[in-house]
Amino acid sequence: MEKLIYKLAADFHSEGLLPEICRMDYMYANIMGNCFERTKTLGDGDDCCNCRYFKKGDCK
Repeated sequence: MEKLIYKLAADFHSEGLLPEICRMDYMYANIMGNCFERTKTLGDGDDCCNCRYFKKGDCK
């Protein structure tokens, strides 16, 4: 799935938006009262995206 997102961004010459789009996951988790954790993103140039949501908790 994440490779498709990168391809879509590339098709629109919008790869520069990916880091900001990836950061929004933290905001959405915070709004929902959950915690979100990720150590890799395509937007940051990594080979994949990995993420975990926690039902309850605070994020950094």
